[in-house]
Amino acid sequence: MRMKRITDADLRDENGFHLGVKGQDDIPGLTTQEMQHKVEEIARDVIIPAINENVEIFETFETRVVEDLHLHVTDNVRHITVSDRERWDNPTSGGKRYATIIIGTASAGHTANDVDILLGNDRMANSQLLNSAFSNLPVGGKVIFREGRYLLNNLLSGRSSIIEGMGREGIGGGRGTFLDMNGRFDSVAAVKDLTITSDSGTTAITGAHFENCTINGLLLQAGILENIVWENNIINGWAGGVLTIRNSKIIGNTFNTNITLPSIDNIISNNRFTNVTLSGAYNMVANNRFTTLLLANNSHSNIITGNRGSDIGFTGNTWQNIVIGNRGSVMDAPSNTIALNT
Repeated sequence: MRMKRITDADLRDENGFHLGVKGQDDIPGLTTQEMQHKVEEIARDVIIPAINENVEIFETFETRVVEDLHLHVTDNVRHITVSDRERWDNPTSGGKRYATIIIGTASAGHTANDVDILLGNDRMANSQLLNSAFSNLPVGGKVIFREGRYLLNNLLSGRSSIIEGMGREGIGGGRGTFLDMNGRFDSVAAVKDLTITSDSGTTAITGAHFENCTINGLLLQAGILENIVWENNIINGWAGGVLTIRNSKIIGNTFNTNITLPSIDNIISNNRFTNVTLSGAYNMVANNRFTTLLLANNSHSNIITGNRGSDIGFTGNTWQNIVIGNRGSVMDAPSNTIALNT
C-alpha cells in the first residue's frame, strides 16, 4: 500500500471551494465558532487524517518487514532438525542449505534430539555423512562439533567451511572436542577450539586458519598458503608439506617439534619454538622463544628482533637481514646487520 500524499484536491470541499481561510473575505461573515473551525480545518480534516493513515501504513509495513526478516533469518541460519535430515541426501528435491550444523557423537552421550547430525563409531559412515552435509553448506558455512571424540576419515569440505569445537581436549579441565582423523581436511577455511590427531601420525590440511587448537602431527598439503592466521595453537609434530607461507600471521603458538618455515612477508611473533629454520624474505620475526633459529640459504631482508634463544645462525648465502636486540648467541654473517644482541 502506498503512503498518502496530500494533493490540491484534498484542500477543497465537494463544491471546489478552498478549505480553511483561503479565499475568505477580509471580514468573513462567520460566527466565532465557524471561524475557529475554518482556521483549524485543514489541520484537523486533511493533515491529521493523512498522517494517521501513513502511520498505520508504516506500522503495517514495519511488522511485515520484521516478520519477513525473521522468516528469512530462521530459514537460512537455523540448525537442522531431525525432520530435516533427509534433505541433506536429496538437496535437489526440495532440500535447503543451512549456514550452521551441530555435530554430536553417541559415545559422548549426545542424542539425536541434542544435535543436527549424530555420529557413531564407524569412521567411513561418519565421514560419508559429514561430507554429504558439507556439500550442501553455503560458502563459509560453519560446522560445530560438540564435546567428545570423533572417529573420521577424510573431510572434504569443498566450500571453505569453518570447523569449530568446544575447546581443546584436556584444556581447562573440560572434555573438549577431539577429532581422531585418518585422512585430511580439504578446503577448510578455519579450524578453531579443538584437538586433532591421526592414526598415521600426520593430518593433511589444505590451507586453513588455526586458532586455539592442538594438532598432533601437521602436514600442510598445499603449495602456497596465503593470508592465513595461526594463533594460540599447540603443534606436536610437523611434517611440512608446504612450499611457501605468504602474507600471514603466526602468533602465540607453541611448536613442540622442529619446524621449517618457508616464509615471505609474514609476521611471526610471540611463539615458542624448539629448533626453527626460516627460509624466505621480508618477515618480521619478533619476541619469540626458541632453542635455535637458523636463517637458511637465500634468506634476505628479514627483521629478527626481541627474540630469546640459545643460538641464531646462518647457512648458505644470506643478505640484508637485520638481527638486532635479541638475547642469545648470534653467528657473525657478512652482508647482514647484526647489532645489540646479548
